[in-house]
Amino acid sequence: MANEITLAYMQEMVRRREGRLGEKQQILRLMSAVGRLADSLEDEKEISVSLGEVLYNTLALANTYGIDMEDCVPESVPMPQQDRKPARSLDFRPL
Repeated sequence: MANEITLAYMQEMVRRREGRLGEKQQILRLMSAVGRLADSLEDEKEISVSLGEVLYNTLALANTYGIDMEDCVPESVPMPQQDRKPARSLDFRPL
């Protein structure tokens, strides 16, 4: 899709806007965004905005530590069922 926004693109846009912040400042900003998310659970529109803030601050924190989020997400997100190796069938019939 031509209009698809990738995680790498978003991370680069955050890097250009934020530069490199201190680790303590960045983690406090992320924690504040998570707190606003918790407070917004009653309103779907507020949840959407809060999730965006959490993502933005997560990307900014990754930039602070020089972490490429596209490299670390596959390790954290479960693989779809079709990508997993099929379960081995065990045959217990006598030989």
